[in-house]
Parts: sequence; structure tokens; C-alpha cells
Amino acid sequence: MRIILLFITLYTCLSCEPNSNSNYNIEKQTKPSHINKELEYLEGSKTNNEGDVIKSTSDLEVQLKSYLKYKDVTSKKSDLDFYNLVKVDFQDNGLKGSIHLPISFKKYQSKNENTILYYSDFFGGDSGYEVDISRLKSRNTIKFNDRGYMEFMFNNLEKEEDKNFEFLKQILPPTMKEVKVVDLDFFRVINDNHFMRRVLYYKDSRLSGTSLEDVTVLNFHFVTVQNGTKYQFNINYYGNNKSYSDLVNLFSVIGGSIKME
Repeated sequence: MRIILLFITLYTCLSCEPNSNSNYNIEKQTKPSHINKELEYLEGSKTNNEGDVIKSTSDLEVQLKSYLKYKDVTSKKSDLDFYNLVKVDFQDNGLKGSIHLPISFKKYQSKNENTILYYSDFFGGDSGYEVDISRLKSRNTIKFNDRGYMEFMFNNLEKEEDKNFEFLKQILPPTMKEVKVVDLDFFRVINDNHFMRRVLYYKDSRLSGTSLEDVTVLNFHFVTVQNGTKYQFNINYYGNNKSYSDLVNLFSVIGGSIKME
């Protein structure tokens, strides 16, 4: 139902004309940079996000209407400065990227060969922050560009009737216990790249017997695909003394700083 309403709204907005008596000038309307980029891509190549040739003008219109779902959430410099975040560079097989993190975060070496960056800042025995970036290349990821992968995941996972996200809980790692999904958004743009963002609480069964046993983890999970490889960004808080409302602004600014070149 949500998708149907979306297309009805888009059709109505695209079909209407500005009131000649109003101050609104449609020719002066400025499109966000990521929409301009998509327009150039579609008009220049006449292919869709999976590489198929667009056969008609109506196919192009469908692509553009689909793209209007995306929201640019790139972090502003003023927000990066407000949280005193510093730029951290990373690279992977020729791909270069960066993310901004609090200056107190320290870099550590991960034992996982697929983890390309790991930072943390723990204070006391049962609370702290953790940020990691991991990569995964599979038969699914090599088929898509960043936007194509997000729409593929949306079409296969999003279920409007499932308000409790039970379908998502079933595909999470079994080490995630007592999962509570807060948000799932497949239509985000950060520095001209397409991302999915998932937010949830969970408890990590792997921490049994440690000072973090039964400690709640707030996880902001960002995903994009570049050069056929899926990159996953996890921004975590371990502790029972902070909630989503306490950390949503900081974590959103960190996630909104991700840049892939």
C-alpha cells in the first residue's frame, strides 16, 4: 500500500503545473546533486541500475520516479565540527574512502581478514563505543551497483505488513539475541553513494562470561556496494545507560560522513 501511495503522489506532483499567480518558479528549482548525477547517468547510458537497456521513455520515467525515494543525509561540516569528529581514511583493493570519528576513538587491529577498519573507545568494564568496516563479495553483490543493490534488498526484504520486522530478525546472525529493530531504510544517499541503514538493539551471545555479558548493544548498520563488493559500516554503543534518542544524532552524523571514492 505504501508503494502504491508513493507512486500516486509522485504522478500527481510530476503532472501538476505551478500556479501562474504564485511566486514559485519551477525553472529555478534546484535538484540535489545526487539527483542531477542520476539524471546524467540515465540520459547518457540509457541503462537501468542492473545494466539492462532502457527501451522507452516510460522506462526512464519509472527509473526517475524510483530515484525520488532517496534522501540525501550527507553530514554537514558544521555538524562534524560540533561533535569534534576527525577524518579517518581507509582503502581496500584500490578503493579509497573515509569516515569521521570522535577524536577519542583508538585504532585496533582486527583478527578478521574481512575487517578493513576497527576503532573503539571503551570506558569502564561494561560500556563503550565501537566502529568497524567490513567487506563481502558474493554472487549477489557483483551483479549490482550501489543503487541497484539497495532496491534489490528492498524488494526482497521489505514487508509493509510486518510491523515488528520479524522477517529481518530471522536472517540476522544467531549470536544476536533479544533483537529489537528500530528502523530500516533502503533509500539513503551519502556523498553521492546509495546506502541502506538499519538500527536495532541486541545482546551478543559471544560476550557470555565477559564484563559485557547481557549488556545491550545499540547498532547503526550502514551498507553500500562499490565495485561489486558490499561494504558494511557498524557504529555500536555497548551499555545500558544510553538509548537511541541519546545517540541518534551523533551516530547519524558519523554515518553521514562516509565517503567512497
